[in-house]
Amino acid sequence: ETNGISVCVSENGWIDREIKAQWFSKIFLKSIDKSKKNVLLVDGHSSNYNADLVNEAKENNVTVISFPPNSTHLLQPLDCNFFRLLKDSLRHEIAYFSQKKSKPDQWDILNILPDAWHMA
Repeated sequence: ETNGISVCVSENGWIDREIKAQWFSKIFLKSIDKSKKNVLLVDGHSSNYNADLVNEAKENNVTVISFPPNSTHLLQPLDCNFFRLLKDSLRHEIAYFSQKKSKPDQWDILNILPDAWHMA
């Protein structure tokens, strides 16, 4: 973890159940008030349907709610608004970086991301 950013990678580059379980236990649960009711909204990705994760959620006063299939683009306003702007800003920053240096790697992207975040 660096500057409040946690990075985890998998062989194929996709989130899997193990990565989701680590994120849930080590990051999400530490960020909530377990004495209150909490809700975690998830899409239909298979990593969200891990029995251990669901049980851990119940034990920590978290209700996991899954978006209906084929509806996340409608129900996730951050994807339609903020993240679209963030992606556009990130593309701009990557293009600028690439003009000065070579194509950025994943670690360069983490250094570029704060500027793109503030632009968005």
